[in-house]
Amino acid sequence: MRIKIPQKLIDLKLSKYIEVVEELQHISNKVLSEVVSESKRIKKTKPSLFIGIVIMKRMLECSGSIKLLITLGHRRDASILLLNLIEMRLDLMYIALDDTHADEWLNHDKEHTKPWKVSFLFRSLYLNQNELNAEQSNYKRFSMSKHANPLGGLMSFPIEVTNRALLINEEEKNSTYTSIVYYFACGVEIYRICNTTLKIAKQLGYDMEQVNESLEIIFEFLRGLFDRDTLGTVQELLYNIEKPQLCNKCCAIPQGHVEITCLLRQGDFKRKQIFLKNAQFICEAFTEKT
Repeated sequence: MRIKIPQKLIDLKLSKYIEVVEELQHISNKVLSEVVSESKRIKKTKPSLFIGIVIMKRMLECSGSIKLLITLGHRRDASILLLNLIEMRLDLMYIALDDTHADEWLNHDKEHTKPWKVSFLFRSLYLNQNELNAEQSNYKRFSMSKHANPLGGLMSFPIEVTNRALLINEEEKNSTYTSIVYYFACGVEIYRICNTTLKIAKQLGYDMEQVNESLEIIFEFLRGLFDRDTLGTVQELLYNIEKPQLCNKCCAIPQGHVEITCLLRQGDFKRKQIFLKNAQFICEAFTEKT
């Protein structure tokens, strides 16, 4: 089912992301049709490919809902479905490693749990510690939103309880860049699920080069688009930050650059200012002007 989003609801800065996600959805459908076509030509398949098809169909449902929810400004609800995409992607990546994993998935008979814990999948799939940390951190953020964890703050609730007081983010409804991050995350998960299904198909000798090339081209476009908007957002933050948060004497930040950890410290500082009149900006590299 295709849902038409009224044009008046679409932020012009988000329209390009909507187009890219829709193009990735189109390529996903192309992958499915090519898999079916190649299976008839080669007359060869395996359980892991069946699972890939099942997961891709569910992924298309999720991504359509995510797109609608983000456009309507319901990012917390979208994060629940993004978590679903991540978990399906991890399952499929693990299944692609070994055909016996597909049998384990298909033979699973426990209603209260999945075949594998997410922590096990992360450790099995990401041997590089930096990649593992990044994946786990991303999953944790969406998970806090899904489970309404109070530690998630404004990512879990529209109003945050901090220091026994209520903190309302007045800029949230107009947070275009946050929506961009969610669209990018959605696009990444679509790409990864498609890419893994293509790998399984290639193992069977299916000719998937043309659709694979289309997938890579649109994903590289998405990455470039996100990199550009991320840089623009950081530059905007840089020019709008007042001293002493960014001090001309700060030895940690070369001219023309911004240190991300410094931005995080500034975020903490602004939150403290809400509740503490004498809040101090703390940074080991910060030097007070004399």
